[in-house]
Amino acid sequence: MQIKTENTRTVNETSFAPTAWIVGFLAWLVECDRRYREAHKLRNLPDERLQDMGMTRSDAKNAYRR
Repeated sequence: MQIKTENTRTVNETSFAPTAWIVGFLAWLVECDRRYREAHKLRNLPDERLQDMGMTRSDAKNAYRR
């Protein structure tokens, strides 16, 4: 499909598709956000909940470190 721009030149619609690096970057960004949220949630759990899960406070602090 072609689109006419204001100055009447045609532009191929596929030229606006995101490239692979943009998709890869966004996937990485989403993964970083997921890891941050899970780590934050785990660090803020009370000790009783961590004990129920079989974790210590230091395990919770180091769970999502690289």
